[in-house]
Amino acid sequence: MMKWSTALALLGLFVVHCKGACTTPKTFQTYSSSDILMSSEAIFIVEFEMTCDASEQFPAVHAFVGGQLLPLARSVGGNRFQLSWSLPHKDAVVGTQIINFYNEEETNAIRKALRYSEEIKAKPLFTVQYEYKGAKPWNWFAPSFLAVVVSLLVWWLAYNAKSKLQE
Repeated sequence: MMKWSTALALLGLFVVHCKGACTTPKTFQTYSSSDILMSSEAIFIVEFEMTCDASEQFPAVHAFVGGQLLPLARSVGGNRFQLSWSLPHKDAVVGTQIINFYNEEETNAIRKALRYSEEIKAKPLFTVQYEYKGAKPWNWFAPSFLAVVVSLLVWWLAYNAKSKLQE
């Protein structure tokens, strides 16, 4: 009887230790495309860094976005993660989107719920609010290109005026 209680206590300690081993990311870098003329789809990217204890491995993390489970890319060092996806411009929702991130166990529960058309009851590891401002169709020229064109025009006018004065 003593062996079983000791084994259960050690197992419980191990489970508690594994649950708190990785920290929730606090800083996120986000990017989204904003030009309709140069791309046929809106591109979204979320990057973050997660830290875990030295004895723990990083969990396999997936994101649930727009009714789809998406895998995350992990850096070679292992602590930086990136999520990217694309949508046609007409389907991209302008405003705040909530992105939930799940570990492998919860991801499997979501897959099962989607397969059997059940309600998703999985608890996310963490959540990110992503702000998408929409794409602009009117941006024909980059401001830097327009500045170069105006500068060349001013130079040409000044050169012609100087040539006429020297004649």
